[in-house]
Amino acid sequence: MNVVNSISNYGMLIIFTLIVLGICVAGAYFYFVKIKKVNSAEENVNYSNFIRTDVNEFVKFDDIIQGQSGMGMIAIGNNTFIGGIEVNGYNFSAASASDRERTMHNAIAFFNTIESPIQMCQNVQNIDISQNIQDMRERAQELEIKVINVQTDIKIAVENMKRFASNDELFSKEEKRVEKLIHTMSSLEWQLSEAKEMVHYMEYVSDASFNTKKTNQLIFSYTYNPDEDLEELSDEEILLRAEAELKNLADIYGGSLENTGCTWKVITADGFTDLLRRHFHPITSDEVRLDDLLNSSYKSLYVTTDSIEEIAKEKRGEIEFEREMLELEERLRENEEAANRKHAKVVEEVEQIAGAAV
Repeated sequence: MNVVNSISNYGMLIIFTLIVLGICVAGAYFYFVKIKKVNSAEENVNYSNFIRTDVNEFVKFDDIIQGQSGMGMIAIGNNTFIGGIEVNGYNFSAASASDRERTMHNAIAFFNTIESPIQMCQNVQNIDISQNIQDMRERAQELEIKVINVQTDIKIAVENMKRFASNDELFSKEEKRVEKLIHTMSSLEWQLSEAKEMVHYMEYVSDASFNTKKTNQLIFSYTYNPDEDLEELSDEEILLRAEAELKNLADIYGGSLENTGCTWKVITADGFTDLLRRHFHPITSDEVRLDDLLNSSYKSLYVTTDSIEEIAKEKRGEIEFEREMLELEERLRENEEAANRKHAKVVEEVEQIAGAAV
């Protein structure tokens, strides 16, 4: 019996040992073949040969379209279309108690009309941020004082280095101190520059804070599902379907919000363009007219098609035509003036000949 137990114990020990060895071998195989091989391969990759694509290429829309009803649409592929409405509120705090109650009830009713995801954007112009500007100015002044103090410390440390030139230990200590102070100086100068830029930006956007303007945009979408139709629709029919669906959503949301006391209008193609411009270039968004933007190439940042460029070309063509007409009128006027001068000269010569004959 003892012999059987001993054999059994030895057998279990051997099996356990084999299992442990198998796990170790598998782990070693996984490390050397999978992990280390992949890391080695990554180290040997020459990333400079890769085709680099700007990040904006991955966030472009396919097109910004103006529908027949005047509604703007952003197209993503041939099945997703985005529309929106611009909403302006009213002075809720100045309203009567009954008007406030009506607004709240109708606002709840508006939320009940939402059956699919929507997104709200808000643009605020001419805000009173004088306190923020003052706080940032004080921050900039504090940084200027710190910069001056560090400059003084650097001068003292440099003088110490000159005095301790014969003492390697003290010289090395002051040299390290100078390096640290220079690094601190660089950091403080960057912070000071950013603070001054922030003050400049806040002063710029608050120049007309007496006339604060706040607008809200509700953005929603329609996705075309070809399986819902018995017949395959053409691209034009899909576009008309999308416009009708988005217009219907705009009427539902806008009508419901109108009951709360707000005013609304659909966002046009130009409205979407202006919205994108305001999002990506908030500082200059109020300085540049939309007509000027149509003649620039900045829209290539947002769309992949050339339809907007065609609009720009059309406008440039109109400008070119007007310029050519002006040049033609100028040439005709010059020719007419030359003809008049020639006629006057001929008349003068005839009069001279007639006078000589007499």
